[in-house]
Amino acid sequence: MRRLALIMFAAALMAAGTPAMAADTGQTNEKDLCLLYAQKCSDRTDSLIEKISRLKAEIAKGDAVYTPAEITRLQVKLQEAEDMLDVILYGPSNK
Repeated sequence: MRRLALIMFAAALMAAGTPAMAADTGQTNEKDLCLLYAQKCSDRTDSLIEKISRLKAEIAKGDAVYTPAEITRLQVKLQEAEDMLDVILYGPSNK
């Protein structure tokens, strides 16, 4: 029963994030300071799925926009967000 509830929760998160991801297809060559340094967020609240999507999009811009240190910072944030999603979906792992 708990597993079913987690699956339903994950499906709801994914469904909620789909319209926002589709609307954010225009790539700009500007840094996303909200993701990078938590600046200029203007009360932005993204779901975990939206945050992962935005991080992947920013990392894809590569060194044309970001320094290598900033790309590394974004990759660390992406890994943390993906780990958090795994915990939500599958529970904590016993490593």
